Amino acid sequence: MRHKSLQNTLLGNVTLSLISGLTLIFYSDALATIMGLSDGFWLRWVGFGLLVFVVFIGVIIRIGMPKFWVNTIIIQDLIWVIASAFVILLNPWGISHTGLLLISLVAFIVGLFAWLQNTYSRTGIVKN
Repeated sequence: MRHKSLQNTLLGNVTLSLISGLTLIFYSDALATIMGLSDGFWLRWVGFGLLVFVVFIGVIIRIGMPKFWVNTIIIQDLIWVIASAFVILLNPWGISHTGLLLISLVAFIVGLFAWLQNTYSRTGIVKN
């Protein structure tokens, strides 16, 4: 049961990352406007990075979710949350309140995925 819960959580992570990545790639300029940024260049690159992350998670699921590799996903999720916190607290690019709210929402969901993945991977059912 826990093994399936971990897989479902990873699939949720893939889904959020895929939707976010494609949105950042195809709507980067519109999002930049909403976020108060001058252009969407860097948002587009974040989107491409998320697509690489999607492939990475897909491979991890495909090979049976070894604990080491699940832990790397958890670490990457935590890095995302920490980086988001720095952006929110320091706001070095003058991001709008709406943009900061979007970043906060995504960071919260990513943090939730990290916590669930950690919880489900500690059951001993995941391959070492």
